[in-house]
Amino acid sequence: MTVKRKKDTGEQGNGGQFGTTHRGEADVSVPPVDSGREHPFPAKGYYSAEELESLEDRGITVKTSPLPRRTPFVDRNAELGSGTTIGTSVFIESASRIGQDAKVSNHSLVVVDAQVGDDATVGKHATVSSGAQIGDRSSVDFRSTVGQDASIEDSPGRREQQRR
Repeated sequence: MTVKRKKDTGEQGNGGQFGTTHRGEADVSVPPVDSGREHPFPAKGYYSAEELESLEDRGITVKTSPLPRRTPFVDRNAELGSGTTIGTSVFIESASRIGQDAKVSNHSLVVVDAQVGDDATVGKHATVSSGAQIGDRSSVDFRSTVGQDASIEDSPGRREQQRR
C-alpha cells in the first residue's frame, strides 16, 4: 500500500484562506477556584497497618488476613466506638461515625459523613452512602446499599428481643 500526499499529487491546499494557527504556550491561564467553602470530601489520611494494630488499645478489633491487599482503610477523621469490629478490605471514610460494639464486615464501605449506630451490623460487601444513618441494633445485609441521606431505624420488634 502506498500513501500519497497532497504535495506529491500536486493537489492544492486551502491557500491560506482559512488561516493558520501556530500552537505554543497557552494564551489563557486558569486560576484555581476558591469558593470559600470547605470541600465536601476532605483529604484522606488512613491509618497505617501499625496504627490499626494500636486501635486494639481502645477496644477496637481489626481483622487481618494472610492474603495481600486485605488491610482495612480507616480514615483518621472517622469516629470509632469501643468494641467495634472492622473486617478485612473495609473502607471507613472521614467524618463517618461508627457506634460502640458495631460490626463492619469484610469488603464493606462506609462513606464520608455516614453514621452506623451502636451494636449495628454492616454486612459483607455492603455500602453505607454519604449522609446515611444506620440506627442502633440495625443491620445492613449482604451486598446491600443504603442510599445517600437515607435512614434505617432500630425496629421495635428487635428492641423487644434485646430486652428478653
